[in-house]
Amino acid sequence: METRFSVAGGGRVAANAKKRGDKDGTELVSALSHALSASDIGAEAQTQTQTRTQQTQSTTSIADTQTTFAAASIKITATTSVELESSVSAARPPLSPAFTDAMALARQASPISFPSSRSVSPARGASRLPSNIPTNAPLANPLSKHDDPPKEIQSSSPSPSTSVLQNLPTRRWLNQLHFHDIPPVDPVADIIHKAFPFNSGVRPVRRLLQIHDITSNSQNKDISPSAILSRLVNANSWRAVAMHCASIIPTLEPRRIDDINHWWLMRLIALEKLRFFDILSVEIDVFAPALSVSSSTFNTVSANEWTFEIYPPDTFIFNTVLPENSKPSGSLVSWGLKSFWAREPCLRGLPRESIDRIYTLLLECRINVRRNNSIASATPESQSVPSSPQNEILLWTNRARVLNITLANVLLVELHDFKLAAAIFSRVLNADKNITRGGSGSSFDFDLAAALVRVNLQLGNLVDAKEWIRTIEEEAAAATVQLKSSSDSAIVERETRKRLHIMLMNQALLAVADAGDWDLATTCLQKLLNSVREQKEHKNKFTDEFAQKTEDENVAVIVNNMAVCYLYAGNVGQALSHLETLVVESPAATGKCASVLFNLSTLYDLVDNSLERKRRLLASVVASSAGDDLDVSCLKL
Repeated sequence: METRFSVAGGGRVAANAKKRGDKDGTELVSALSHALSASDIGAEAQTQTQTRTQQTQSTTSIADTQTTFAAASIKITATTSVELESSVSAARPPLSPAFTDAMALARQASPISFPSSRSVSPARGASRLPSNIPTNAPLANPLSKHDDPPKEIQSSSPSPSTSVLQNLPTRRWLNQLHFHDIPPVDPVADIIHKAFPFNSGVRPVRRLLQIHDITSNSQNKDISPSAILSRLVNANSWRAVAMHCASIIPTLEPRRIDDINHWWLMRLIALEKLRFFDILSVEIDVFAPALSVSSSTFNTVSANEWTFEIYPPDTFIFNTVLPENSKPSGSLVSWGLKSFWAREPCLRGLPRESIDRIYTLLLECRINVRRNNSIASATPESQSVPSSPQNEILLWTNRARVLNITLANVLLVELHDFKLAAAIFSRVLNADKNITRGGSGSSFDFDLAAALVRVNLQLGNLVDAKEWIRTIEEEAAAATVQLKSSSDSAIVERETRKRLHIMLMNQALLAVADAGDWDLATTCLQKLLNSVREQKEHKNKFTDEFAQKTEDENVAVIVNNMAVCYLYAGNVGQALSHLETLVVESPAATGKCASVLFNLSTLYDLVDNSLERKRRLLASVVASSAGDDLDVSCLKL
């Protein structure tokens, strides 16, 4: 029987063998052409086979034959090379000299290694990489549907092994299939079409910053993705923020863990602002395997994959410089993402599930504090450690503090449990006395104490509210004396003015809640407004865009409270005048503050031509300044 070996793109070698048994010819074909799928040889071999007339073609050039056999990937699945030679050489006819020479040269050009009988074949899907490929070669994304090589990893730090990079779990977070399409919905544009019909004249133009508005500018040709993100956030263009994050995340390097966490957090915040809670709950499930079990709390195998401890120290690239001789530890998921995950069910109307998640993270904080306390007590003072246990204790204590405040907010907003929220705020303030907080010169948190005063006023507990107001005044006086002895005049003035603003606001709210004295409340708020505007004018030359935006929002809150006081005092014209002046002075802050727009629309309803005034407000302020997260129901159109 004639057996033909075809090699793609090369010459053709025909071997004529005289078969003397049922098994010999089959073993020869199985040994030399297993990868070429040769057909089975019949049980009854022919006694004689004539040589084909084209046999002379087997004497083609040695170089051509060498190229042919070097190109063919022949895989022989025999047991060992010795067993192969013994099985092949038994009772086989001699091959032609041309074939023998070509086989020898082909083996020299591309030697074939025969696997051992005890070697384990690679699993299905495992890569068969040649040994001469460098370990820093670019790796393909296992989640990608194509085999296009990704961009080469560029890093100043030494690259870990190829196998480690291939198996990084952060690659699963970079799959673009995780991101859902965001509906092209803009509530402000819809209300503009409703308030200004087609035949009503000139319709105001809706202005909302988009990505192409930034990149199309020739001055922003080389602008970084982070700078684009910052400008979109400042413009409250949250749909563009979500789309920008979805386009950047798949291009990130799996080793840059800080960038991955940051961009994912911004994507989820944008979905929250747009109120797409269903999409948000689906996309945040990407982190479910890492968040289901905390590695710091439970020592389980399923959590090891999502911790820094099992990877070499140089595996991941951080945006901050780690202390010398220190190794990253803990979960690959940032604490910001964990905190967002804890309060995410509350957005879907499940506050009790949020409370469960918050307590899960609080347990993690408590265990880490106890662990570092044990390390600090067991470490002699003279011995230096890479990461100070005291710093870790302070870090986890502050995280627990923020979680308690988040828990109180859930109780306030969703469950309306003011008494329990006030108890949590009091517990946090008492715990702050044992924490050294830098920057303010005091361990007392004036902002949190002011929030506790407002909760007690809302609860009707005037006794505790007055007690905390008196405590704030005493702490402010002591902090001012301490600052004068240790800080320069600029810091003293800034901190003193900040505490004065808190005390004036507390006095105004107490005047309303205690005796209904709207005139006294208006007087306190007017003093506060004058102080804030004076500080704003002084800081205009030295503050950035974000600080200026914050000052405008503070002014909007104060003027809004003054308008409410004037309204309840029966002076509707004065209330309307203050809010309209705010619209002229700070249109950007007014267009983004739903409470100001709601109160202004309510005042318009109390006077004539309310619809026309609302339309002018919509055309002049909201259309150009409001973001796509604005609740247009505040306009009452």
